[in-house]
Parts: sequence; C-alpha cells; structure tokens
Amino acid sequence: MKDLLGGLLVLVLVFGGGYCTGKHYEQEAQQAEVDRLNTEARAKEAALEAAVTTTANALRVTNEKAKLAKNSAMLLLTVALSSCASKRPAPYKPPQIPPLPQEVVEEKHQPNLVQKLEKLFSQ
Repeated sequence: MKDLLGGLLVLVLVFGGGYCTGKHYEQEAQQAEVDRLNTEARAKEAALEAAVTTTANALRVTNEKAKLAKNSAMLLLTVALSSCASKRPAPYKPPQIPPLPQEVVEEKHQPNLVQKLEKLFSQ
C-alpha cells in the first residue's frame, strides 16, 4: 500500500510539476508575443506621428501663406480705396460717330437690282 501511495504521490508530483512548468513556458511565450506586438505598434505609432507632424506643418505653412495673401490683398484694397476716395469717376461720354459721306447714303437708298435690270433691258 505504501508503494501504491508512493507511486500515486510521484504521479501527482510529476503531473503537477509538468503543469506548472508548462504554465511557466506558456507565460514566457505569451510575454514574448506581447513584446513583439508592442514593438510593432510603437513602430506604426512613430510612422503615423511623423506623417501627422508633416501634414500639420504643411497645413500650418499653407495657412500662414493664405493669411499673408489675405492681409496683403486687404492692404492693397485699403490703399486703393483711400487714394481714390476723393476722386469722382468721369461722366460717361458716348463716342462721336462721323456722318456717312453723301455718296454712300445715296447708294444705300437706291436699289441695286432695279439699276441692274434697267441696264440689261436698255441694251
């Protein structure tokens, strides 16, 4: 009976030791995978941070240029308005059209077709 209990105790200790050792190895493997995934995530995070920083800098520069352009346009408009504020525009004067020569006026009033027909019948 002692041998049976001793064998049973050895069997429990072997399985218990194997179970604890397996848990330890599994925990180490999981920790290694967590470390690998954390390293990948940090690399992706650094790449995204660089992209966001680049985009933010480009947007800031573009915004500054737009503000400068707006300010310079407003300044030019203000200067133009202040310099022309006291001046009134000249009144509109229609252009003078010279009269047509008398030959052109007479030619337009005479029907060409009638003259051509008279020349044909007179021959």
